[in-house]
Amino acid sequence: MSNQELKLLQHIHADYHKVVGDVLVDSSAEILVFAHFGDFTPNRNEHILEAISCTDINKKDLRQTTKRVVTVLVEMLQNISIHGERGDNGLMNAYAVVAKGGDYYRICTGNMLTVSAARVLMRKLEMLTEFDKTDLRSNIRQRLKEEGLSEKGGAGIGLLTIARKAEKGWSYRFDLMEKDMVYFQLNVSVPMVEK
Repeated sequence: MSNQELKLLQHIHADYHKVVGDVLVDSSAEILVFAHFGDFTPNRNEHILEAISCTDINKKDLRQTTKRVVTVLVEMLQNISIHGERGDNGLMNAYAVVAKGGDYYRICTGNMLTVSAARVLMRKLEMLTEFDKTDLRSNIRQRLKEEGLSEKGGAGIGLLTIARKAEKGWSYRFDLMEKDMVYFQLNVSVPMVEK
């Protein structure tokens, strides 16, 4: 592992530990539901979703809440596994954390991107922050009608879906790293459906 790759790994690892640590402190209003650091593949994503379905999220909350959380989590995991960069060793250093607050679930992911991919993503995210709920819904319908599947297999509606379901808010951050890489963190809060 090169020095640059080691620095990238340390940066992501430190951020992952901060996210998990913030949930685990006594003063936190959140409970850790799930955390994973490492590689993300379609097969691993299925196992993550199976693990999540065995937690409280599926047992105590209304089905609508579970559906919202799983929908957002699926999109976030797919984004990591499709767009996340791998190191020289072929492994992906990324993470996903799911925490439960009083009336919401928070999903936080972090992964590496190339600078060019980060620029494209940043433009999309900036555009999404200007949309209201109606705009998001109509954009999803329009994309599905007009654009079909991309070369990577998606319809390009993942970020639109995440933004639409994130009624409690969402935030993101880009950190420029060495070796033409960018660390990207996405933090999404999904509200629970009232009983």
